[in-house]
Parts: sequence; C-alpha cells; structure tokens
Amino acid sequence: MIDMEKALKQVAERDASDIHLVCGLKPMLRISRELVPIEEIDELTEADMNDIYDYFLKGNILKDDEFKKTKRIDDSFVLDDLRFRLNISCSNDIPIFTLRLIKNVLPRFEDLGV
Repeated sequence: MIDMEKALKQVAERDASDIHLVCGLKPMLRISRELVPIEEIDELTEADMNDIYDYFLKGNILKDDEFKKTKRIDDSFVLDDLRFRLNISCSNDIPIFTLRLIKNVLPRFEDLGV
C-alpha cells in the first residue's frame, strides 16, 4: 500500500502545487505546471486506489454515499500543518484523486509576476 503521508509531504518538500493519483500511474506532482512522477513510489493499482479512498474518507458513511451517487467529492484534508483541497472523481469506476496544497503563507503581490 502507498504511504499517503509520505506522498503528501513531498508536495510541500518539492514545492508542488498538486498531487494527482490515478490508477496505472505513479503519483504525479505538479511542479511549475509540469507533471513529475514520484519515482520512489510504484504505479498505483486498483487496490491502492481503494485503499487511498478509505484513507481519505476514514469511514464517513455520508461522504461514501455522496460519492456513490455523484461519483465526485470536493472536500478538504489536513495532514499535520499541511492543508489540501481534495477532489475525488471516478475513471472506469475506480476513484481518482487530485489534491491541491493550500499554502499557509500567501506570496507577495510583487512575487507573483503579474
């Protein structure tokens, strides 16, 4: 099984904005608009995707019912001091996940390059 805490911490460590978890691929970090695989983690299997689903829902029956009806969940997730926006959707009846890191410190306007 994938170590989700280790994978999520790499988002912050590698200054990624997102992590994408899709069956058949390695977890992918979005770094400066490019998708970069986390090489230390194997390609995700259908069993991994179901384990990840359980990890995020933590037995919440209401959210599970919502997903079964709509095939989508938009939520938040917190790991230690990391905050994420979580999207769960479906591809070929297998859950897929996108998490966006919500930074605790916003960049200055001058640093945005706008």
